[in-house]
Amino acid sequence: MIQSTITVSDETRPGSLIEVADSLLNYEQSRVRDADAPRERGKIHPDVFRYRRYYTRKFLQHINTTCGHSAVARLRVDDLTMQQVEQYNRSLVDSGLSASAIKHAMQSVRQLIIRSGRPEHGQQFLRWNWDSRDLYHGRAKKVRRLPTIDQLQRLLSASDLRGRAMIWTAIELGFGATDLGALRVGQIDHQSYDLRRGKTGNERYGDTPPLVWTYLDRYIQNSDRVGGELIFRSQSGLPLMSGV
Repeated sequence: MIQSTITVSDETRPGSLIEVADSLLNYEQSRVRDADAPRERGKIHPDVFRYRRYYTRKFLQHINTTCGHSAVARLRVDDLTMQQVEQYNRSLVDSGLSASAIKHAMQSVRQLIIRSGRPEHGQQFLRWNWDSRDLYHGRAKKVRRLPTIDQLQRLLSASDLRGRAMIWTAIELGFGATDLGALRVGQIDHQSYDLRRGKTGNERYGDTPPLVWTYLDRYIQNSDRVGGELIFRSQSGLPLMSGV
């Protein structure tokens, strides 16, 4: 089970940052679904909870570092200044995080602020406009170099059936590691595939190229995969994409 609790002592000030963070993470933990379960309104994947917990704790650590030992137990959310939040934003950029990671980190701060508005935390609110702060973005994604035809031919020659099924699926459908790791029996057949994500709206659906289905069907049959199972797993039987 994923642990979310942050240590809150008897000396912690009511409505303090650490108290609100503990409340927020307990709520988020209650929404975690099984990693292999289908999407459900109001539920989140374990990996989503892990990065929200990570960035919430990272913000608390920053406040303790800049404002003194146990500052998160003394300061309330309505004590936060725009300068403190901007300083945290800049520190994330200086640490070399990507723009996407910084977006997640700042969203965690925002959720902490929103949570403090609950009655049990004193119905707190910021004394300044969140949207008026200066924004600092992280580094852009690096352009990836695609393998050459010669490299692909060598990979295919050196691969077993599983490897060739993965390679052709990635090439023909434009799948990345996350897509390959999420593909299940029943989401693709000889006619079409459908991995649409309700939240992002990514267009992961369309016609199945004959060569892709030739390898996938052969691999599914040889590996005894049944409906709903992940098609591709690691050599040890674990999901390709791990939240660890």
